Amino acid sequence: MRKEKAIPIKRLPHIRCKCGVKLVLLDDLDEMGLVIQAHSSEHRKLCSNPWKAEEESNRVQDLLIREVFKMLGSAPEPLTPQ
Repeated sequence: MRKEKAIPIKRLPHIRCKCGVKLVLLDDLDEMGLVIQAHSSEHRKLCSNPWKAEEESNRVQDLLIREVFKMLGSAPEPLTPQ
């Protein structure tokens, strides 16, 4: 029986969060959304102020969603100037 080698994450398509974490790009957009939501929840836990925590979580989700669109080659224009 032949052993399959693990593919290094460097070679898999991925997006990178501002915190440096790499998230492997999945071909199922619903699952990719869950991965983004779970990661943004980690950012939420870092803020003690509930309002700022929600704001940070939303900001991270927007950033990661934008990165997914860039990887797909069709990034939408930002809704607000950055």
